[in-house]
Amino acid sequence: MMALTHMAIAMAGVGFAMGSANPMVLGLAAIGSQLPDLDSTQSWVGQICYPLARFWRRGFRIGR
Repeated sequence: MMALTHMAIAMAGVGFAMGSANPMVLGLAAIGSQLPDLDSTQSWVGQICYPLARFWRRGFRIGR
């Protein structure tokens, strides 16, 4: 899944579940939706946090 898709689904899910359109809550949902891709150095969040993503990928051998 792409980063934009992760954000859209997370924001919609949180918005419906909480019955709120609070920008702070939706923003936190958008940020949290990117964390599953942290182990990939090719993902948007993995490129931003490259040292952590590289360590995570090499240390735990995820996806290999």
